[in-house]
Amino acid sequence: MAYTRDFLEVSETGNWNTAKEYSVYKIMRYQFDTDEYLTLAKFGVTELYEEIFQTRSPTKSKNEIRIDAFKWLIHSLLMLISNTLFALDRKPSDKNLMKSYQFQLREIEKEIPSLYNVVSDNLKKSRFVRIKEKEFSKQLLEVSKIKEEINEPLNKSDLIFTHREVFDPKEYKKKIFQDAISRG
Repeated sequence: MAYTRDFLEVSETGNWNTAKEYSVYKIMRYQFDTDEYLTLAKFGVTELYEEIFQTRSPTKSKNEIRIDAFKWLIHSLLMLISNTLFALDRKPSDKNLMKSYQFQLREIEKEIPSLYNVVSDNLKKSRFVRIKEKEFSKQLLEVSKIKEEINEPLNKSDLIFTHREVFDPKEYKKKIFQDAISRG
């Protein structure tokens, strides 16, 4: 039997088991964050309410927020991958797939500066960010696909949902009788 101490479980052998906390803080946190950042990168706000009432940052334009959110989206996906690579031991192909996503994300990250222009007006002492929508949308779609596809190898390794065989007492009873009959 395990007991809880300072949010950590201690097994009967006395070893700390931090699997639950690791999952919450190192995996699920980034899963949640990527949803928020994807929405921000696409719309510049996280909710329709914000869009309607335009409750944006007074210091950043909607386009600056979108670019920043895109950077954070990529960062969070990279963190998620690096926090889970060690646990993808069931299938080497899953680990390789995640490494390829990691590589793709790093390549897209390098391209971020080419997705927008900063336009300055020295006379008016103003500046604004102009996003190259076609290129930005293409990269955002690519990152969105990666975000979606990451879930499969994570789930196969029980990092999202654990896979347990459902115990069927009728089937078990049937198996016992079959074993007894075959043994004689």
